[in-house]
Amino acid sequence: MRMIEGQFDDANARYTLVVGRFNQFVVDSLVEGAMDALIRHGMIKSQWFGFLVPMKSP
Repeated sequence: MRMIEGQFDDANARYTLVVGRFNQFVVDSLVEGAMDALIRHGMIKSQWFGFLVPMKSP
């Protein structure tokens, strides 16, 4: 597997996470993982906004 890694160097920025309401178990796990990664890189919780948006059925 080829791995591509970037550098995270702006912990003082503000971030928005837009999440589709689809499968709560999966979505909650993904949100927790994203928040954990940002916090480990120095972000504090007051710097992020989260939005849950409805998913349209096909």
